Amino acid sequence: MRKTAYPNYAPALGYMTEKIRHKYITKAIECNILPFEAHRIEQIISLSAPNDPTKPIQIWQL
Repeated sequence: MRKTAYPNYAPALGYMTEKIRHKYITKAIECNILPFEAHRIEQIISLSAPNDPTKPIQIWQL
């Protein structure tokens, strides 16, 4: 697997990020897209996208 070297950047919540993230996760749980405990899973709620290309990226991590 290829290693990536992203620049050091500390993401921060934007104007609507927290509100949209909460609504999206809630709806995704209702539709069985995300697990029931998704609001507590760090790799889902984090603002930083994973470096592992096999792991999904959430819209707020772009």
